[in-house]
Amino acid sequence: MKYETALVERIRSLLDSDFEMQEKEMFGGYCFLLNRHMCIGVIGNSLLTRIGPDHYSKSLAQNYVKQFDYAGRPMADVVCVEAELIETNEELESWLEKGLSFVKSLPEKGAPSEKVA
Repeated sequence: MKYETALVERIRSLLDSDFEMQEKEMFGGYCFLLNRHMCIGVIGNSLLTRIGPDHYSKSLAQNYVKQFDYAGRPMADVVCVEAELIETNEELESWLEKGLSFVKSLPEKGAPSEKVA
């Protein structure tokens, strides 16, 4: 699945440079990770945001927000926000903040282990 590079650039421009974000292709799209936790992503022209349990149910009640389902497996703390809800930078920033707030609350992951062939 392709992702909209213009949305990736918008996200980059809005992210606080104080955060050391890693970027990589994941889920058939493009994701931003904080402390090696997936935080924000782009699939097509939609935004993925890992918002955690506090905002999850309330977010799903909104139009243009749905549960993120990857390969038939729903992710219980990630929502997919369609383009209609992130047209302005203020709207996009609101969703980015929800994702960043939740992921900042998670324990930092250790260094990845080396895989043995």
